[in-house]
Amino acid sequence: MRAPTHFLYVDDVILFCQASSQNLQVILDVFELFGSLSDQRVNWEKSSIYFSKGISRPKISDFLSMSQMHKGGDSLTYLGVPLFIGAPKSHRLIP
Repeated sequence: MRAPTHFLYVDDVILFCQASSQNLQVILDVFELFGSLSDQRVNWEKSSIYFSKGISRPKISDFLSMSQMHKGGDSLTYLGVPLFIGAPKSHRLIP
């Protein structure tokens, strides 16, 4: 038997929350605390936020400037694979 020579490490995180400044600030604070404790930092340039259709453009702009992230596209993919066909629905997210 041979020992493995290649390992795949997936270090992505997907978070879902209601679109509010307070929720976004809590998420940003948690990542900042995690980074200070673990010395692992989020690469915000590679991070995206996906918004539901009901979020206004001014609110989207506020969230993007607050977070330093990019706006995600219309379809949500993870490692190149679409997570949903059509818009995400709550029954797909809650077991």
